[in-house]
Amino acid sequence: MVKIKLPNKPLCFDGTKVKRFIKTYEMVAGLDEATELDMAKQIRLFLATNELLDILKTLEGFSPPDWSKLKASMIAYWGQVDTTRFAKRDLTSLVQDWATKGGVASAVENQTFR
Repeated sequence: MVKIKLPNKPLCFDGTKVKRFIKTYEMVAGLDEATELDMAKQIRLFLATNELLDILKTLEGFSPPDWSKLKASMIAYWGQVDTTRFAKRDLTSLVQDWATKGGVASAVENQTFR
């Protein structure tokens, strides 16, 4: 088994942007010449929380380790999560409201605006 080494910046899956995480994880694993079996076995080391590991353990491809199945399961589970907090119209409305008020003038207003 090849140990997948962490790059200079931390690589940790937090339950969001699963496709971006997988792409980076595969690239890092490829640099270390890790096999798909290595990737399936070591993915647990790149999770932000134990709760994510608990979920991962229930996905197809975790046991027995099969990277292609696990990757597909991860995308199916986490890929459809909507991380959008605001629509464009919400932001436009927010800016217009504050512009009508004359802008953000104090630290308290800045916190409210944020």
